[in-house]
Amino acid sequence: ATDDCPFPAQTRRLGKLLLDHLENGLEEAGYPLQDRELRSDRWSDCDGCPSSHLFLLGPAQEPRHPRASAMPGVIIEAMYVTSPVEAEQLLMDRVREVIALAYADALTEYLTTQP
Repeated sequence: ATDDCPFPAQTRRLGKLLLDHLENGLEEAGYPLQDRELRSDRWSDCDGCPSSHLFLLGPAQEPRHPRASAMPGVIIEAMYVTSPVEAEQLLMDRVREVIALAYADALTEYLTTQP
């Protein structure tokens, strides 16, 4: 999250916890993350594209963002079905279980520990 988003520090903390749990779980299962990066919601893979908040995590900005988020939030892409290797891994029950547990464990840690 950028500093103009609601709850920027909490959102970054939640994002880091999720990435940490995903990375650890997938590595233990034998499927290490290929790329790990925490990006703001202003990130774009389009050179020259205007920089604006891409998701509803950002501040209220009519007409694209009718309301700001009322809580910390992140959007995670654990794996891509467009990647042949990752699509094959996602067919495995163990990989999907590791991803689900990473989300659950990260949220539990976020809600039960102080920053």
